[in-house]
Amino acid sequence: MIIGKQYTIHSAHYLPGHSDCGRMHGHTYKIDVRVSGPMGPMQTLAGSMVIDFKALDKLVLPTLRQYDHKCLNDYMKFPTCEVFAAELAREIVRDIGVFESEICLESVQVWETDNAYALWRR
Repeated sequence: MIIGKQYTIHSAHYLPGHSDCGRMHGHTYKIDVRVSGPMGPMQTLAGSMVIDFKALDKLVLPTLRQYDHKCLNDYMKFPTCEVFAAELAREIVRDIGVFESEICLESVQVWETDNAYALWRR
């Protein structure tokens, strides 16, 4: 079973050497995180879900908060949408190992604009 949740953060970045995006500018990033895992016996509430959505928040939000209202260039040399999606995925996978061993990160989709995104998939 796969479940997902969307989050929104606001960050700035610039792409050194890029003709259009070489100057500092900001985006309202929409981030879709999907995880998979087994369901247990559906006779119990816990068995009826992969992970509680609040628990998913506890897993994902600390990673997202470190980038919210920040300049992505402080964390990545070339913070393209693709690099940002891959970095978020790397951090979430790391935290899953600490937090919850039964689930697996399936995808992280980062929408830079309403019609442009990068998708990291397992």
